[in-house]
Amino acid sequence: KDSGTVKMAMPYCDAENEQGVYYRCSCNTAANLSYLYWCRHCLAFRCGRCTQQDIDSYYSADLLREFMPSSESKANRNRDMQSFSCPLCTTSCAFIPVDGQESQEDAAKLRCHIECPHCQWSSKSLDLVGTIEELGKAVDALEETPAATQMSAVCAHFQEEASEQARHADRLRQQEIQKAYRKSRTYSRYTYSRTQSMLKPSEAKLKLRERLNKRFDVSRNEWVDQEEANNKLAGMQTTATADWALPSEEEFQQTDLSLRSTPAQQLRVPDVQPSAARLLPPLRKTLLAKRSKRCKHCQHNLVKPELNPSSCKFKLHHFAVSNVPSLTVESVEGLAAGANGIVNLRIANPHDAELSVTFNPTMPDPPVIEESPEPSPAPASVTGTPSRLDAGRPGASGRDLRSKVPNVFHGNSAGAFPQQSIKLLAHDAMRELGLEEAQPRTEDDPEEVVQRQGSSVHMAIPVEVDESAQGAVTVPVVMAFEFKAAGSKPGADDMVYLAMLLNLGTLPVSV
Repeated sequence: KDSGTVKMAMPYCDAENEQGVYYRCSCNTAANLSYLYWCRHCLAFRCGRCTQQDIDSYYSADLLREFMPSSESKANRNRDMQSFSCPLCTTSCAFIPVDGQESQEDAAKLRCHIECPHCQWSSKSLDLVGTIEELGKAVDALEETPAATQMSAVCAHFQEEASEQARHADRLRQQEIQKAYRKSRTYSRYTYSRTQSMLKPSEAKLKLRERLNKRFDVSRNEWVDQEEANNKLAGMQTTATADWALPSEEEFQQTDLSLRSTPAQQLRVPDVQPSAARLLPPLRKTLLAKRSKRCKHCQHNLVKPELNPSSCKFKLHHFAVSNVPSLTVESVEGLAAGANGIVNLRIANPHDAELSVTFNPTMPDPPVIEESPEPSPAPASVTGTPSRLDAGRPGASGRDLRSKVPNVFHGNSAGAFPQQSIKLLAHDAMRELGLEEAQPRTEDDPEEVVQRQGSSVHMAIPVEVDESAQGAVTVPVVMAFEFKAAGSKPGADDMVYLAMLLNLGTLPVSV
């Protein structure tokens, strides 16, 4: 594996062309610190590739009172059945009482129409006037078209296909687990009874003959011939008719385009697609989802929002900006190929305790992880669900030991970073506002430190640019600091090593 290869975590994180400070994730991606998460159990960065998302709740952007269960959102095809959006500009619509109905006390009996507050579109163009319940039923009736019925049948067919493929892949995986379980010859840790999924060879061959050239139909709950399934799919297919023609020049000149619907408006209602703007039906609002992110290695949560839709707070948020000292390039002076320049850096401490930072330390050798000669695992039905901490092995505690020794970046320049550790004061929000004056360096600070301001330290680092350097000036550096690991004993700190790449900008082109 080439340690100098840089993979981009985001399309807008270009460590080779864009100026800034980039950190190496545990999956060998380079990204800015604001795009990374920090796993306190693995002591490593986690980017979008290293995390998995879980949907916690669904909610409507217009009705922020309570969240919607996943079963209800699935039944409503991820739509809010109590609010509408404008078919012309997609703005949230409001229910406006018709003339003479403002004094109606019972809201359920109030006759109203749907109106857009932005473009003044109204459902009166479709003769949709009535109570809120009647308006909902009328919009549902507009959506019940032959095209919508055919689309639902096609979607149901391919959902059955996808579920059958998932079951088939699960059966193959169970067969491999059972085969390895039988070959292990070790049954002391497991029950001796044969599980239901374990079939005798004769029974497996019999079932295989019965299912040859067949597929499982979920709707009928039985195995059907593949030819019959193909005929069912062919019956759903239709051919587009080309019975229209381009309008003549005279017809085009007489057409008022302000009354015609645009292609984008027609594609929002693919079942109807009316050409006249007044025939566009109101749209159901799409539900939004609150998602949580967890580490793929140890399965611990990194981001956990509150379930209340009206709240934008998080129960848990482990962003790298709040856990890792941030390094910022303030200014660059005198960079040229084959010459020495100065780069002014600022390093800040986000923790509430003092922190010691060391640049380019002597890193330990990566741990050699030997595979244990234990027998193959038994099926899940025999051994049960594995522990969350075992998901991130090789470490016995679930911690990814290889993430503590990252791969170092390759650059075309070298920086003379201080060999002495730098002590950062505890983070103070009031000091970070800039109201406190900068303090001179202390006696214990190395010569590269220029001044201090709150929990930040300003440094002037000499940079030697290689003579053959072209394009962007890149300086690799490794930063080490002590981090209090989650679940560690009092007084036990773990040394964390971070690989970074400083992009100082493009060299001037010599004439």
